Amino acid sequence: MSSQNKPTIAELAAHYKARGYTKYYAWDRYIADTGLKPEVDAKEFYRIYANIAAENAGPKLPANWVPTHIDTLFNRQVQIKFENGVYFMVWDNGLTGSDPESLHPDDRYVEVQP
Repeated sequence: MSSQNKPTIAELAAHYKARGYTKYYAWDRYIADTGLKPEVDAKEFYRIYANIAAENAGPKLPANWVPTHIDTLFNRQVQIKFENGVYFMVWDNGLTGSDPESLHPDDRYVEVQP
């Protein structure tokens, strides 16, 4: 992103594209990231998003990231760790999440075979 405090629309779009966001989710993130004060409307944002290359940095994964499962909902690799009754997930595109044990959908994740 730029050396200025505030990234440009193009920089944000490239960042969202590198993370694998759909254009609609990218628009939602853009709205949130601009503090609900977007500089362009959705039509213009989608035009920029369609024409921008994903930033070269790629997903930022932890150094010790190793896929343990396949997320069948998104067909993506994910590392799942279970600690203190909580499942912590890191997907191959850098997204993170967690589920309490009681809400973790066991049928969604297939263990990667070594």
